[in-house]
Amino acid sequence: MNAKTYLSQVRLLEIKIRQKKQECESLKELAMSSGGLDYSKDRVQTGFVSNESLSKSVIKYTELEHEIELDINALIELKHTRINEIHKLDDVRDIEILYKRYIEYKSLELIAVEMSFSYEHVRHLHGRALQHFASRMTQLNTQ
Repeated sequence: MNAKTYLSQVRLLEIKIRQKKQECESLKELAMSSGGLDYSKDRVQTGFVSNESLSKSVIKYTELEHEIELDINALIELKHTRINEIHKLDDVRDIEILYKRYIEYKSLELIAVEMSFSYEHVRHLHGRALQHFASRMTQLNTQ
């Protein structure tokens, strides 16, 4: 796995959590809605199916909430780990660029504005920072 993919894992997990939260909201709405009644069928049978469907929705909702909670804990740990790994670099600009890009999810254009550099220069610095990060991680893994 290259350095860019490795560092991008934080954002990927955050996106997955956001999507699961959206799914959770949909399930919550489904579980809380009474739904329409089908009067063409026997009343007892419809009530039974509705309760069973409601139970399944509630169970799925609570399972998904638990899964989101586990993912959030994993995100906190992953983010902390990646920040510490970025901080092990020697060059302040490498640290700043990688932090802004992979922890704060800022575009290279925005980073260039914030650092008062041209976009091309930041693109070059970003590539160099990724190389330094990959070298540092390889160095730490062989020790």
